[in-house]
Amino acid sequence: MLRRCEATLGSEAGRFRQATRREQRDKVSDRLTDALIPIHWLHTHAYCEYQLYLEKALGVEAPPTTEMLAGAAKHAVLDEEHERKAEVELTVSEASTRVQLEAISLVSRDISVTGAALYGRIDEVIFEPNRIIIIDDKPSAQPYFTNKVQVWGYCQAFKEKYSPTLPLFGALREEDTANIVWLEEFLEDHVKVVRDAVDRIRAIMSGTETPQPAGNSRKCKPCRFHESCPAYAKI
Repeated sequence: MLRRCEATLGSEAGRFRQATRREQRDKVSDRLTDALIPIHWLHTHAYCEYQLYLEKALGVEAPPTTEMLAGAAKHAVLDEEHERKAEVELTVSEASTRVQLEAISLVSRDISVTGAALYGRIDEVIFEPNRIIIIDDKPSAQPYFTNKVQVWGYCQAFKEKYSPTLPLFGALREEDTANIVWLEEFLEDHVKVVRDAVDRIRAIMSGTETPQPAGNSRKCKPCRFHESCPAYAKI
C-alpha cells in the first residue's frame, strides 16, 4: 500500500520516485545547450528580457537575492520530504498506466523533461486517472503571467518527451501554504506562447534581435542587475 501524502491538491495520491535506472533523466544546467533553452529562462524573459540578456548573453553576475535563497531552501525541504515518503519507483509511463488501471492518483517530484527546444526539471507532477497536472512551486499567491509561461514550458517539454495520453494541466502552488493559486488545461494557445518566447530568446541570444528592458519601476528598482542596465537610469 502506498503511503498517502497531505496536500491541498493530490491529498489522496501515493508518492513515488522516478525510476532513474529504467528512464534516463536529463542533465540540467543553466545555459543554452545545443539550441536547447532552460525552461526557467521563459520566466526571466517574460519578466524582463534585458535581464536575461545581461545574465545569459553578456555573463553579468549578481548575487542571489534573499528570496531566491529562501525559495531554494524550501524546494530542498519539499524534495527531501517527498523522498522520505516515496515507497516505489516508477517511470512516467508506468505511473500514467497505473493510475488509469487502478483509478488512483500518484505524485512525484523533480521530473526530468527535454523537449524539442526546452529542458528542465518539474517541481511536482500529479498523475490522476483522467489528467496529469504539472505543478510549479512559487513564493507568491498571485498567478503572474511570468510564472504561467514557465509552467507552459514544462507542459510542452513533458508532452514532447513522454507523449502522455491524458490531458495536461498546468498549476501554480504557493510555497508557504501549499494552496493551488492557478490551474488550467494546457492548450494550443499556450503552445504558441511558448514557441514565440523560444523564438524571441534565440534571436536575442544570437544577436539578431535587440533585447528590450522592462521599463517598469516596480521591476527595475529591486532588480539585482540594475547597475548594469542602461534603462535603470531613466526610471
